[in-house]
Amino acid sequence: MEKLSQPPVKWTSWPIAMSVFVVTLIVYGFYFNYSEPLKSLAGEFDILDMRGSGYELSDVRELMEYLGKEGRTFYVKTTLLDTVWPLLIAVSAVFSSALAFRAPWLITAAAFFPVAFGVLDAFENAGLLIMLSHYPDISASLVNYCASITQIKWMIIPVAFPVFFGLPLVALGRFIIVKVRGK
Repeated sequence: MEKLSQPPVKWTSWPIAMSVFVVTLIVYGFYFNYSEPLKSLAGEFDILDMRGSGYELSDVRELMEYLGKEGRTFYVKTTLLDTVWPLLIAVSAVFSSALAFRAPWLITAAAFFPVAFGVLDAFENAGLLIMLSHYPDISASLVNYCASITQIKWMIIPVAFPVFFGLPLVALGRFIIVKVRGK
């Protein structure tokens, strides 16, 4: 595990870490605005990756039927974009934790939840893309797999997001302390 956290310490700099952080926020803002019409297309239904309590095969079929071909096509596009920003959250957290901490175990521990969120979201989105591309022939086991990942992801979010936003602040605090002590 120690080796996993070594490269970010060696390669991370403030410009790299903050650039990735800012790009993450920009991509999220773009995703949020781009995907907004999906909520209208879905009507009274929540899109699948927003159902923190999970869903069943009948829920998936109802939503996809309601969306129609146009809505399902748009859902594919938003899902592809939805895969980018969570992975950027993971990368940003790794870089920020490498600036905030020097102990490899702390770097790994600090970045764990944002990285877990990014990885889970990528797997969830892969499953959603498979369901969307195979509609109406959707496997119940795939739905159970995706619904489980969605539930776990939503359990991680209350920790992952504050850590994502907090790590740059901790890194800044460490930077200030090092500068003050160095003078």
